[in-house]
Amino acid sequence: MQGFYTGLVMAVFMGSFAFGAEEASRFEANGAAVLGGDFIFKPTSREGEVSFLVRKLEAGLLANVDKQGQFELKFTSADERTPKAETKKFLVLLEKAQLGLFSSVGTFSMGLVGHPWSDRQSKYIDFEFWGDSSKPMSARFKYIGDSDLGLTWKREFDNGGQVQLAALNGEENRKDEEGARKDLMLVWDQPIANGGIGLGVSYGGYDGYSPASEKVRILARGHAPWGRTRFGFEALWAQDSADAATTLSLAEGVQLSSDLPGQRTTAVGESLWWLYELSDREKIFFRLDDLNPSREIPEKGLRVYQAAYSFQYSDSVILALFYDQLEKQAKHSTSSPKSEKAGVTAKVSF
Repeated sequence: MQGFYTGLVMAVFMGSFAFGAEEASRFEANGAAVLGGDFIFKPTSREGEVSFLVRKLEAGLLANVDKQGQFELKFTSADERTPKAETKKFLVLLEKAQLGLFSSVGTFSMGLVGHPWSDRQSKYIDFEFWGDSSKPMSARFKYIGDSDLGLTWKREFDNGGQVQLAALNGEENRKDEEGARKDLMLVWDQPIANGGIGLGVSYGGYDGYSPASEKVRILARGHAPWGRTRFGFEALWAQDSADAATTLSLAEGVQLSSDLPGQRTTAVGESLWWLYELSDREKIFFRLDDLNPSREIPEKGLRVYQAAYSFQYSDSVILALFYDQLEKQAKHSTSSPKSEKAGVTAKVSF
């Protein structure tokens, strides 16, 4: 935990040193903490187990650079621990370190940049209260990451629409890549009335998984209001090396390499969610995910059921109760076919 706060202090200090006088740069610091506890129903080996967790800590710094750009720095700490029991600590990740430069044709960003698809996801639905399993389907099952090393171009239109083009390493924010293959992605978002739609296409490849080395993503999402209700969807079509999908634990660790050695596999998934405002402070949320990580092999699918209740305790604090169930088909993997948990969580923003 100490490393997290040390990183934040260093970030502020280095930002002040690098950008100089106040008139040349204005800073905005922000952060969030997500805390809570889980009660495990399944798998049976963990039935009745109670875990108290620091689900996530975030700290960020945004600096305007000479009125011609912005520099964004973001640290994330999750409930992950270092392997050695005698020195266990919360791991700290640098999630973003990107410089954005404004121009008449759009904003160019470079460095450790937010992923073009997931970076805008909160505009559609912001209900990630209980860790990685509450992320949107494409991120929960690791088909899309949170950030990556690369370059992006973003253009915003007068009608609120936005288009992004990115060239990324394809290794997310945990690893550098020295191989030749990269990912190219195009994302388009368009508001419609009080809702919106989005489309994303990505093409890249894996190093070391020839001949079936292509990595393709086609994504769609949308949301719309109806009275006090808001509903939406996310759809995924993905093509990967079966060996890479197994090695990288896509789709909750689906086992594909023994069935399709050296071959491609195609995943198809749909996610539907529904949000209802009980009052100005209270909301209920339901979600259903259905993912087939390999159309070539039957009985590898996954299904997720989620329900949650949230209460806006204050402007900065949200309290929530949730239920999360994951079911795996018979041939998915050797892990438990069902996981089920409920919990309480609190999110504070500052």
